[in-house]
Amino acid sequence: MKEFVIWGKENNQVEHETVLVSGEAGIKSMEHAKKTIEKLKDFGCVKMRVQVIDFDDPESVNNLFIKSIRI
Repeated sequence: MKEFVIWGKENNQVEHETVLVSGEAGIKSMEHAKKTIEKLKDFGCVKMRVQVIDFDDPESVNNLFIKSIRI
């Protein structure tokens, strides 16, 4: 199972990116994610990107979390 998460800024005045659309939105493909980004642009969202988390690949998931830890 893959989860598509869209990150970005709500508008140009926002300093940091945040999760704009999470897995609960039911995005099932990169094509669907790109269409969602186009809709978000209409609401003023900027600098968006898609993060794909592949839960069927345990090594990929482990690497995702390992890279997020800073000691």
